[in-house]
Formats: sequence, structure tokens, C-alpha cells
Amino acid sequence: MTPIGDSAAHAFNNLLGKIVGSAELALDRVSDPLARAELTGIIALAETAADMVEALTASSGEAATRRRA
Repeated sequence: MTPIGDSAAHAFNNLLGKIVGSAELALDRVSDPLARAELTGIIALAETAADMVEALTASSGEAATRRRA
């Protein structure tokens, strides 16, 4: 991955971490079942997005290695 791509992936992961952290804090403070379900969904989606960034980063590294070989 290019330095710009690495930087973007890092920044995106930072944002996702803040989203998950904020949603987890809110989850600890909320008792309404509907709000808790929404927060749980936010956490799950952000974690899925983080997994996608990791997979893209890994696959771009593999592609770069193949191009150099």
C-alpha cells in the first residue's frame, strides 16, 4: 500500500476506534432496550468496517509483494 493509503487506513481505523469507544461508553449508560440495540448495531458495524480495512491493507501488501517478485 502507498504511504497515502497507509495513512488513510490508519486515520480510518482511528475514527472507527473512537466510534466504537463512544458507543460502548453510551451502552454502559443507557437502559432503554431500543437504544441499547441501536448502539450494539453501531459497534458491530464499526468492527466490521475495521475488519474490512485490515483485509484491504493485508491484500494490498500481498499485491505489492507479488509485483516486486
